[in-house]
Amino acid sequence: MNRILLTDRYGDRWIFFISPEGDLCYRKSDDREQILQSGIRQSFDAVTDSDGKFHLTVQLDSGSLIYFTYDHKDWRRHTVLNSKSPEGVMRSFKMFILKGVPHCLYILDFKGKPMLVHHIYDMYGKQSSPRVISYTDTSKNFNACADTDGNIHIFFADRESKFKYRIYNLKNDGYTDSAVQVDDDIKTLYPVCSDEGVLHFLYTAKMKSYYALIYYNSAAKERKIISFGETNAADICMHTNDKSIRIQWRERTKFYQCASTDGGVSFKKPTAINEVKGKTAEIIKVRFAYNPKVLNGDRFVTLTKGAMVELPDFPQPKVTGGNHKNGKPDYNITDSQSVDEMRFLRAKAEENEKELIRLNTIINTLSDKINCLVRSSVAPPNRESAVKTTHAAKKCEEINKENLELFEHTDVDDINFDSCKKF
Repeated sequence: MNRILLTDRYGDRWIFFISPEGDLCYRKSDDREQILQSGIRQSFDAVTDSDGKFHLTVQLDSGSLIYFTYDHKDWRRHTVLNSKSPEGVMRSFKMFILKGVPHCLYILDFKGKPMLVHHIYDMYGKQSSPRVISYTDTSKNFNACADTDGNIHIFFADRESKFKYRIYNLKNDGYTDSAVQVDDDIKTLYPVCSDEGVLHFLYTAKMKSYYALIYYNSAAKERKIISFGETNAADICMHTNDKSIRIQWRERTKFYQCASTDGGVSFKKPTAINEVKGKTAEIIKVRFAYNPKVLNGDRFVTLTKGAMVELPDFPQPKVTGGNHKNGKPDYNITDSQSVDEMRFLRAKAEENEKELIRLNTIINTLSDKINCLVRSSVAPPNRESAVKTTHAAKKCEEINKENLELFEHTDVDDINFDSCKKF
């Protein structure tokens, strides 16, 4: 999976992908291809916050961990971890924005030891070190979803290939062990939290001589077998919207899907996803605007043709973003600056705002005096210049404040992962 389809706050579609040359690229709607970062590894993730801004994480070939933000005017690049060597390889990035703070989970292969890492990006310039949740099975990835309270539900296999379920509590900033309340021997699991706060689980399990694909609703405690066969289903996906649930998966070389319209009480018969007119079925990540917790699911099986990606015929999640006016985009990329410099710029902005208010008061006073002189003259009053002056003053009163949040560089080689706390 190396493509992300993102819909922004204006309804435009962006495709992010990694080129064969190792460049992180994007294409907005029908615009030409743009290179955001060269020399990166084949894993990345992107998410939108509650204001519709973009947040994106990649790892450079040098080993450094890079974080991008985009406010629909400028791209900003931050170095989260600065590495002296390319030895540590990060993959399977999974991002959430919780209470305005980026949380990133990923697998780190460091000195032959794959670890599941939870990295909270510090927004105030302090040191931000990764947390090791557990050592993991080399051959397996993990899955995670955030619930409506901002807690992260994490599913992975430990070094002994035992299935584990751990919950990160946002309020307490701690981890607790949990379990999916089924008796099945779970092999892989894909979790989704709906807008209503219900956790839906789609998982594969070994059942005697065959494998089964199973749906489980944690609120209703209902378990439904979707499909079964001699081989294990792969690339499992699920998306929710109110009472609608869509499930997709791959068996050998063919993709299938089925749907429920009653919240998972019943499902229609599975059907194949047919490839037609040169279009191929592909699994991609999908990100919707104003969805910082990535509710309702984050990937689909859809039809693609070259650079063209079809968004599946499925309702988009409810969003809570405000009204925004579209401005001319500026694709500048700026490096994050020092905390002291930002404090200086913010102080200067506050001084400029006070000066603008003072000047506005003077202009309004002069405008009133001019109006009085005009009214006292014999000629008909001409208020056009005064109105223009007042409007100009009000326009000057507006000021663009950016809350620029920065990171201090941390050296990944200076972190002792073996001594990190395991939860």
